[in-house]
Amino acid sequence: MINGSKAFITNGYSADIVVTAVRTSPERKAKGITLFAIPTDAEGYGRGRKLDKVGQDESDTAEMFFEGVRVTDDDIVGEVGVGFIHMMQNLPQDRLGCAISNLAHVKQILGETIAYTIDRKAVGASIGSFQHNKFLLAGLVTQIEVTQAYVDQCVIAHTKKELTPVDAAKAKWWTSQVQNDVLDHCVQPHGGYGFMNEHRVGPGAMPAFRRSGPAPTRS
Repeated sequence: MINGSKAFITNGYSADIVVTAVRTSPERKAKGITLFAIPTDAEGYGRGRKLDKVGQDESDTAEMFFEGVRVTDDDIVGEVGVGFIHMMQNLPQDRLGCAISNLAHVKQILGETIAYTIDRKAVGASIGSFQHNKFLLAGLVTQIEVTQAYVDQCVIAHTKKELTPVDAAKAKWWTSQVQNDVLDHCVQPHGGYGFMNEHRVGPGAMPAFRRSGPAPTRS
């Protein structure tokens, strides 16, 4: 029987089955965790409201509640007491997945920004033709291409089962930093429109930790 709760679960609002880490032998600490696959229509399972986030609207986030949820041996994922090890085994792939997502996200927004600078006119010319913007965009494209090469090497290492959790964490961290930096710069050529939801580079695309800075001025 499972009791407890967990907040901030990605895709928790739309999930049909949740893989839950349960302390089956608390005295054994990390060696006493077992994974269970629990259908969301199980008696005693409940989820809270869909949380209202400041970004990443493509995935829902929710709270989960377990009140006397009954499980059987058929619900066990892997082996009893080996849940933590099972999770750690998939950690490189999980982190690499985040790195790939970070890079894909920012590449798309940068592409849209370049297209915008070509279409947007000021003083009779595309703003993308201005020397400052040329230098800016060239630098951002270079950051993305270098990072893509790094992530590609991580993917190759993972296919050979050579990607360690530490190296995967590096890729996740670095792509997050690049995403943050490039998005910040992509906002600027949009001017005031960069803070409007009609453009994807605006607040909806911004990681939450970036939002405390000043709003951009219109170019």
